[in-house]
Amino acid sequence: MRRTGPGAAALPGQITVSGTVRYTASDGTLHPARGITVQVWDANGTNSAVLPPVTGTDANGQYSVAVSSTRADGTPRHLFIRALARSTARSAGSPAFVVRAPGATVAHHMASAVHLASGPAMTLNVIGRLTGANQIAFAVADALTTGIDYTRRINGGELFPPLIVSYPDSDTDYNSSTRTIRLQSAWQFEWDTILHEYGHHAGREMGIGSGTAGGEHEFEFNLAQTRGKGTGILRAWSEGFAFWFSVTAQDVEGVAALAIPGAGDLFIDTDPYHVDLALNDGLASLGEDNELSVARALMAFRLDPGINMSDTAIIDALRAARAQQLSTAVIALMADASAANFDDFEPVNAARVALSNDFACVLTAQAVAPKITTPPPGTHLISGPPALTYTWEPGGAGPDYPLDQFTVQFWSENWDTLLFESPQQTATTYTPDPAQLDQIFNILAASGARPNTINVVVKGRSTDAPATGPYKSCAITQPVDLDPVLTVTPLDPAHALVPYSPIYWEAGLPLAASQFTLVARQQRSARRRRPRQRP
Repeated sequence: MRRTGPGAAALPGQITVSGTVRYTASDGTLHPARGITVQVWDANGTNSAVLPPVTGTDANGQYSVAVSSTRADGTPRHLFIRALARSTARSAGSPAFVVRAPGATVAHHMASAVHLASGPAMTLNVIGRLTGANQIAFAVADALTTGIDYTRRINGGELFPPLIVSYPDSDTDYNSSTRTIRLQSAWQFEWDTILHEYGHHAGREMGIGSGTAGGEHEFEFNLAQTRGKGTGILRAWSEGFAFWFSVTAQDVEGVAALAIPGAGDLFIDTDPYHVDLALNDGLASLGEDNELSVARALMAFRLDPGINMSDTAIIDALRAARAQQLSTAVIALMADASAANFDDFEPVNAARVALSNDFACVLTAQAVAPKITTPPPGTHLISGPPALTYTWEPGGAGPDYPLDQFTVQFWSENWDTLLFESPQQTATTYTPDPAQLDQIFNILAASGARPNTINVVVKGRSTDAPATGPYKSCAITQPVDLDPVLTVTPLDPAHALVPYSPIYWEAGLPLAASQFTLVARQQRSARRRRPRQRP
């Protein structure tokens, strides 16, 4: 049977029924119900029947279908449409999703008024109001339609197996064994929550965090504290991935243009939270057993200009690795992005090591990797006293399972040489001894080109089962000085206010050799500065 558009001439015995299906958002605005099923029915007394063919709405919520205009006895039909909260997209012969009441076998639906078939065309519209679950279900269905569109993008145009959404239910979660989302009425308008649960469905089908959803979890939790490290990092990964999936799907699919309250931005809006995934504003990130840290890290891998992985590249890498925790995911993502792995097993490639520092900075910001707290960046590194002491926050899986094995690395300015790596230690503080500093300075002096700075990194891992890491801290940069080192000690306390002679010269103060003891050391240098001229 050939379909015709609105206003087109109908075939003999047929009528073209068309119109728009819309639903009401939480703020009272109307929006097209995209990609849902529409049936045309004949109200024949108590024997109403659906007419073939079944059709669906487009991206504007519009539908159009040609049906027979008369019954077998030649009398005109009394037509109405029924819109169903189920997808027109199909997987394995079934709708990609169905939103239905708990225990029901048919989708939530709403119907138009009944009209007598007359003329070649008829317009029948339906609007879902905020008056019952059968109508609000279309707000839920529209969020899932975005999930279906995104699935095609990340899954080679194919859909995942059919999904059931039980709404309104007594709880909100995803059951991987039955492929069912339970959705409470409290979350019926929250796209971030709906697509978070759909993210669990997607993760299950792609082997990313499968089987670890459900149970109590909050953004402020270090899940390893309440569930142990093994379960905690699995749960944090699964929940964090699902939230990243939710926000990313909306962003990539352009949901912001639909003007749905709380949808389409880079925030997680789920009562009582309004949390930025693109920045660390608001709630603190707590480590590799914290779902907010996981979601923010994945978002940074996508949005950070130094890394700039596409959403499809991220998902492909996670899928290939069947990532079940952040530590495994980081290895897969860094390899896909051509960054040097944190284990330092491969030959040094400056560009790859520099890129790995971009990943390290993301992980440091999420309290996953160590964070150097002293000295501050820009502190000069000199070979003589006083020796610098490096301290850091450990990172890891919160206060109960921090990283516990560390080394401190000193890298050349352009990341082409690992100058020195300290012995492994459990303490979160380290002071290089004179011999270690000499090694650093001798390699720098022999390089043939005067370096301006070096990069200092702390590498850490956790030995608590399951072992995680290694992770590296975001580097701090330190200026280095290969020129002569001059130590000036005043013999008379009266001259102790200004221990450096150039300041004495500039201040016009008297300076006599008998006033100071001077000790000088000459560092090897490929090129020396011209000595400062005395005024």
